Amino acid sequence: MFEKVLGEVKGIFNTVTLMELGLSVIYVLLGLIFFTNVTMKHLTVAIITGVILMLWGIATLFSYFKKDELILFRFNIIFGALELILGILACALYKVLPIILGIYFLICSAQKITYSLCLKRYKESSWLITLATGILILVIGIVVMFAKGDGVISAIGISYLGFGLLNIINVILLRKRSSYFLA
Repeated sequence: MFEKVLGEVKGIFNTVTLMELGLSVIYVLLGLIFFTNVTMKHLTVAIITGVILMLWGIATLFSYFKKDELILFRFNIIFGALELILGILACALYKVLPIILGIYFLICSAQKITYSLCLKRYKESSWLITLATGILILVIGIVVMFAKGDGVISAIGISYLGFGLLNIINVILLRKRSSYFLA
């Protein structure tokens, strides 16, 4: 029985981390596009951002509903719902995109910090990496919230690039360590 549950948890963990890795790569690519193409229309950036936030929200909700015994994702229903709402708002209220994006990064930061505390509780040493990632994403969120004027698209591009790279590093390190705490 334990073997079956463990196999399901490993499968869910793998699926969730691969989805997060894929979306993080998309963030890196969008970050490069937005940073190098600062003349892009705010509405275009907002719609792309909104769609990505909604996809991320769906992925987060998936991790909650498929979590079974994986306590790591217990708050993902809240995070996923907020990400979906922010995605819709990003499409509808493109003039306040930096604030919406900043709030999104603050939510992601809270999510990473929650994950790190869960990992710490299980005495998993990688909790520090996840905590550091959460704190850095918090800083990115605060910075992008205050972007103004012509630098908004560049700031969004840089924030996407930083966020994506931090997530990629975090997921890779977490997957490497997962054999230890999922074994």
